[in-house]
Amino acid sequence: MPAPYAAALFDLDGTLIDSYAAIHDALNLTLRHFALEPLALHRVRRIVGDGIESLMEKTVGKERREEGVAIFRKRYAVTGPRMTELLPGADELTAELERRNVLMGVVSNKPSYFSVEILEALGILDRFVIVTGPDEGFAPKPDPAMLFHTLEALEAEPEEAVLVGDMPVDVRAARAAGVDVAVLPTGSSSRNELLDARADHVFSNLIELLQLFPPRSATVDLDAFFK
Repeated sequence: MPAPYAAALFDLDGTLIDSYAAIHDALNLTLRHFALEPLALHRVRRIVGDGIESLMEKTVGKERREEGVAIFRKRYAVTGPRMTELLPGADELTAELERRNVLMGVVSNKPSYFSVEILEALGILDRFVIVTGPDEGFAPKPDPAMLFHTLEALEAEPEEAVLVGDMPVDVRAARAAGVDVAVLPTGSSSRNELLDARADHVFSNLIELLQLFPPRSATVDLDAFFK
């Protein structure tokens, strides 16, 4: 059995939320602005995760990055909250971890003000002690700076925490910060890609993460969830 953890650091897109439709919409609006061909949703899923600046470099080019970021952010500010949904099990998992007194933070390459707005709209913002993003002056993952900042806010040591994500970049960030990492194939990376990244834990869904935390009288109806 894995050692229990006292703190959980969550990636956001593809881990707790499905925001791909909103990202797809804002990105294609940006591409049309530059008279570029739109991308299919499955293509967009594969190229996100490293931050907006990286996404713009991949799609509109480095020389048009800043203009592209501005266009994307203006559109995403409108569509992000209403086109984003919680992934299956996200509400149940975070509610149960809160009941188990597990300290939680969000460590995302999405700007923190977008993350806060979306989590508030989805009704789970108050479950997190801290929501961190590169707009606060940190380098994006896999740089460990955001993880160290979040651990400090949670008053947790690296060995007490686990990072939960959906991409190899999360594994690299966790290794750089000295924290364990659990991954799920619910976002941009396949299960095989995550196995190749050598995460400490690979799960199929969010509810399975409960086994990583000190057991208490569980209040999640697991049988109902898996039906």
